[in-house]
Amino acid sequence: MNTKEIYPGVLLSVFFAALAYFLNELFVDIGKTNFAIILGVLVGNLFFKGSRYKPFEAGIKYSGNVFLAIAIILLGARLNINAILALGIKAVLYIFLISFIGSLVGIWIGNFYGIEEKFSALLGVGGTSSMAAAAPAVEFDVEDFPLLISVVNITGLTGIFLMPLISEFLGFDEVQGGLFIGGTLQILAHTIASAYTLGEYVGNLAVLTKMGKMAVLPLLIIYLGYRRNKREKTQKKVGLPYFVKGFLILSVIFSTFHYFEARNFLESRFVNSVSTLENFIKNLSTYFLMVAMTGIGLQTKFRAIFSKGIKVISFGYAVLFAQIFVGIALTKIMF
Repeated sequence: MNTKEIYPGVLLSVFFAALAYFLNELFVDIGKTNFAIILGVLVGNLFFKGSRYKPFEAGIKYSGNVFLAIAIILLGARLNINAILALGIKAVLYIFLISFIGSLVGIWIGNFYGIEEKFSALLGVGGTSSMAAAAPAVEFDVEDFPLLISVVNITGLTGIFLMPLISEFLGFDEVQGGLFIGGTLQILAHTIASAYTLGEYVGNLAVLTKMGKMAVLPLLIIYLGYRRNKREKTQKKVGLPYFVKGFLILSVIFSTFHYFEARNFLESRFVNSVSTLENFIKNLSTYFLMVAMTGIGLQTKFRAIFSKGIKVISFGYAVLFAQIFVGIALTKIMF
């Protein structure tokens, strides 16, 4: 590919990602990556169609692929493995089980609805970055990504209000409530909005549980790759994409730093410098993910979303309620 061909599309994606960032802050906070993909879809369908889209196509696709890979690597700075392990073996096992069963529930219900497994498997994986990281394992179609995110967000908004009510109705204590909400809701913003209504401890534990699901993600990606090979009767290599490996390496590096920091083994100047770098990487990962989501949105046409609309939304709610049932059962059995 001629490098000059990608500049217009990349600059377009970067510009609208920046616009999405400020609009999300200015008007209503629906999550920066959500705003980015919505704005990308709207702009792409209203202003960049046909011959207008062609000069930007190469760069837009580049943004949706390369920026996404970089963003996922940088997200490793957000995962503190020490905090997950500190929850205890039973909580770690709970996170492992709810991650795998959540994805399997999506697949099983998808079979009933006649939904492709590549779509139904991702619906149960987790938030935007987790779904994006797992997408290559199932060879997911980029044009369906906005629809996938829309389904998770629509059902998640219901979950924000429903999960605390269920927790209180069932008499869950703080530990049960935090694990239940963090393990069941897919989007981090939804988890925060829901769990903190039950108190700070529940909210903190729910966020840690969400982080734990990110730690389980590499194993889930490998499993989904094996399912793809079995389903398609192929022998494609099953493994982790390079960006997931990068995510793991970065998370180990910063988790090691936090381990020694907690034990006062490091000088304060070094701690301050690394903490500043860590915060910079976290912010950069968010913006790179926004650029990638904008690029994906610009590639997506309304017909790809509307052609599957109502059926997929009802499928999403079926998965949500099934995952809630799984969360209740696991929480009751294990805690």
